Amino acid sequence: MPFGLCNAPATFQRCMLAIFSDMMEDTME
Repeated sequence: MPFGLCNAPATFQRCMLAIFSDMMEDTME
C-alpha cells in the first residue's frame, strides 16, 4: 500500500462497507 498508514482507515472502511453491503443484499433476498 503506497499511501502508508495515513489513508488506511478510509480504505479499510470502504472495503468493509463493500463486503457488508454484499452480505446484506444476499440476506435481504
